[in-house]
Amino acid sequence: MIKIGDIVKLMDATPSDHRKLGTVMRCDIYRSSSYGKDPVIEVAWSSSSIGWILESRLEVVSEVR
Repeated sequence: MIKIGDIVKLMDATPSDHRKLGTVMRCDIYRSSSYGKDPVIEVAWSSSSIGWILESRLEVVSEVR
């Protein structure tokens, strides 16, 4: 389970994608009428951008203690 403060990487990043590694800022649930509920994570990326992404697209590199 991903937690606030964990370092994560984008598993399906393309070579041109600036979102390689980041720090988890917040966790929430995206509620879609057609797909149900999906965990989403707000990440502060090493490229200085911040954004929400589906938890299923992330891998934990380093866990917060």
